[in-house]
Amino acid sequence: MNNPTSSEIVESAEFIATGIASYSAEVLAEITGTDLEAVLFYQEQGLIKPCESDTSGGAGYDATALRTLRRLEMVKESCGMNVQGLKLLQTLMEEVERLRAELHRAHTS
Repeated sequence: MNNPTSSEIVESAEFIATGIASYSAEVLAEITGTDLEAVLFYQEQGLIKPCESDTSGGAGYDATALRTLRRLEMVKESCGMNVQGLKLLQTLMEEVERLRAELHRAHTS
C-alpha cells in the first residue's frame, strides 16, 4: 500500500473535522478510474456539480458527485448510453431520491 500524500492527509483531516470530503477533479477522476476530460465534460453538461471552489480556482466535489460519476460511468459503459440518455437518467434518479426522502419524512412525522 502506498503512503498517503500530504494533500490526501489534509483531505482526510478535513473529512474528520467536518464530515465532508472534498475532492479535486483530478482526484475524482483517479478514484473513479475516469479520464479528467470526462469529469470536466460531465460538469459542463450539468451532470455532476462541484460543491465549492478552492483557492486556485478549481472545483471541489463531494461524495454525491463521486456516487453520481460512478453511476454515470457504469451506465454509459454497460448500456452505451449517450449524454441525452444520461441526463434523463440523472433527472429520474434525482426524482426518485426526492420521493424517497419525502416518503421517509412522512413515515417519521
